Amino acid sequence: MLEHEQGLHVLKTSNGAAVNLVVGNKTFRLAEFENADDAVSFALSIKRNNPDCPVKVLWD
Repeated sequence: MLEHEQGLHVLKTSNGAAVNLVVGNKTFRLAEFENADDAVSFALSIKRNNPDCPVKVLWD
């Protein structure tokens, strides 16, 4: 399950896209966006400062 894969996850939502941070068994919603491009850009900007943090873009 996604909850157990640590890192940043960009997900589709009913309102656009969101970025979640998974740490251990906890999931934190960091931000919501109207479009996927903004969500991916946000996640990649976090990764630039934290290169060891995996980023996954997850679509159905």
